[in-house]
Amino acid sequence: MRRTNSILLVLALMCGLLLISAQAVSGEVSAGVNPPTALKADAVSSSQINLTWTDNASNESGFIIERKTGNDAYNRINIVPENSTIFADTGLAANTTYKYRVKAYNNTVGSFVYSDYSNEVNATTNDTKPAAPSSLSASVQSSTSIKLTWTDNSGNETGFKIERKLSGGSYSQLKTVSANTTSYTDTGLSSSTKYYYKVRAYNDAGDSDYSNEVNATTNTATTNDTTLTAPSKLSASVQSATSIKLTWTDNSSNETGFKIERKLSGGSYSQLNKVSANTTSYTDTGLSSSTKYSYRVYAYNSSSNSKYSNEVNATTTNDTTLAAPSKLSASVQSATSIKLTWTDNSSNETGFKIERKLSGGSYSQLNMVSANTTSYTDTGLSGGTKYYYRVYAYNSSSNSKYSNEVNATTNAAATVIAKATVIKLAIDKSTFSVNDQLKTMDTAPVIRENRTLLPIRYIAESIGASVTWGASDKKATVSLNNKVIELWIGKNSALVNGQYMLIDAGNPDVTPIIIQPGRTMLPLRFISECLGCKVDWDHNKKEITVTYPAP
Repeated sequence: MRRTNSILLVLALMCGLLLISAQAVSGEVSAGVNPPTALKADAVSSSQINLTWTDNASNESGFIIERKTGNDAYNRINIVPENSTIFADTGLAANTTYKYRVKAYNNTVGSFVYSDYSNEVNATTNDTKPAAPSSLSASVQSSTSIKLTWTDNSGNETGFKIERKLSGGSYSQLKTVSANTTSYTDTGLSSSTKYYYKVRAYNDAGDSDYSNEVNATTNTATTNDTTLTAPSKLSASVQSATSIKLTWTDNSSNETGFKIERKLSGGSYSQLNKVSANTTSYTDTGLSSSTKYSYRVYAYNSSSNSKYSNEVNATTTNDTTLAAPSKLSASVQSATSIKLTWTDNSSNETGFKIERKLSGGSYSQLNMVSANTTSYTDTGLSGGTKYYYRVYAYNSSSNSKYSNEVNATTNAAATVIAKATVIKLAIDKSTFSVNDQLKTMDTAPVIRENRTLLPIRYIAESIGASVTWGASDKKATVSLNNKVIELWIGKNSALVNGQYMLIDAGNPDVTPIIIQPGRTMLPLRFISECLGCKVDWDHNKKEITVTYPAP
């Protein structure tokens, strides 16, 4: 049934999960739930702060995260599920200090019980990206070198990245130099050759725009050079517990290649490998962890060897590589749940991340579980549907490789409801009825953007649909029989069985929203069409009637 004033419906998050309140929280009683402790906050970029804490309760339903800036009051910004110990706060302002606190809550008996707050912590987001350097110029020094100079326009750079290319080629990074540097001499070049350059500043927040582009052509060599010039600027950078990367400047144009020598502390140099002409890097692999290695390099051809380069050394790191979980298996528990089990092969993980997809779809993160966990039950699934899974370990420095991939098909859904379910709701009224049985909701239907919105939780539970909520990407998923609908807060399109469609073709401003006390509100017509409901609107009574299945 089409109407000018379209009727709207909502998605509930986690079938009863409390969501974000836009108001400051005060006056809540704490009892019966142990508070979280050891709250920490780490700024990882100019727009993100990661929180971690210790979960001391065994009976919590979840955790409430609150944030403030300056002397403002605390505001609730998110609620995460039970056993959670991490949260990423994104979309923040750069160079801003945020304060946080966390508390646990329990609502298993129909009323809410809150723990005391954790300790309070603060963190300051990283600075903004630096301003681009300007006035880049290039002056030829000889047949093998060009000097670059530029103006430093930023006060917050970590350094500068210098890029170079030949005529007709593509730019690649030549060198990084430290903050406040305004010149660099590029050596070991070919004579009578045009080189192009551009420079940009960088810091933790990212790279600046590029400077202007310049070019210069090296002088013509005045004599034939038959002497091998030694490589210079040899450097060694640790890549992992078992590898070190060497880089150097090639100062000769007539070498056959380079020979690389290595030694341990107190030992003698021996040849490690040789590489071809014009090579300027080499990665030494298969090393021992926490071990110091020394290196030197020289050029060679059929008639002579150059002198040695400078000597460098580097010490490999401790072995912190995360071993991937293995033997992942999936067992069907019912028409709506699948249990995953795996073998934990690492001893230094923070936890495991579980990913899921449907046939023909792409993987997305389903959930995170804590260290040493070896099983997880995925609930709220659709009957008779095949799901694919994979798992990997993670910690603060790296991720493991993925486990093996598994799939399982849920049991066929039970026979659908024999008779129709009739739900009646009214605008601005928190009471509603299901088959003439009076019920109460905590958020009444409202009108926004000239559209009616109401909380889907009460509709979904009444017709047998399942609802889940992804806090990290603010995504709600509703499943009924073989229909899966995915919606995101603030987005005007949704995925229906993997296909994108507008939520309201007549009004692209209509998107899912969150209103106090944290209910996700959605257009009724969109959900009803997707789930097979019939919707009637009584303008005089401002009453909505939802019938499922549609007659």
